[in-house]
Amino acid sequence: MSKYSPLRRFALITILSGMLAWLGQPFIHGNEKAIDIIIYVFSILSGFLIAIMTLFGDIKYNQNVNWRKLQLQENASKQRYSKHFLLFYGYLSVLISVFISVLIGSDKKIFDSPWFKWLEFFYLCLASISIFYSMLLPYSLIQIRKELYDEIIKDKLPK
Repeated sequence: MSKYSPLRRFALITILSGMLAWLGQPFIHGNEKAIDIIIYVFSILSGFLIAIMTLFGDIKYNQNVNWRKLQLQENASKQRYSKHFLLFYGYLSVLISVFISVLIGSDKKIFDSPWFKWLEFFYLCLASISIFYSMLLPYSLIQIRKELYDEIIKDKLPK
């Protein structure tokens, strides 16, 4: 997909997300409409991701291969879906963090405290990381379909 290893990609996305959260935190502090948008977007994204995981979760195994190839297919599937689950938990973490900030933000003393601003920074950073990884999701889904097609067509092509 890209020339970056998963660890380098994660580091790059985390640094960029941290910068975006640092710059964006003053814009959401006390802005109920911005918080509502975050809640709506991540609620929709988590529902969408569950639907995608359900649609693509029915992996068909090639019955004509030996047990080692079946085991490799299963390991690849587990890796892919664990990434999707992590993304889903990222969405839920954003929603939980926003929920906590809305609950405790009604107290004026807490609302003006520095650690409340760090909570806002945290969920904005997590939201940015989740959005970046969401942008990689279509490619991942296309790759899954392509690999399934390649596996099926390999057996059907004339030798």
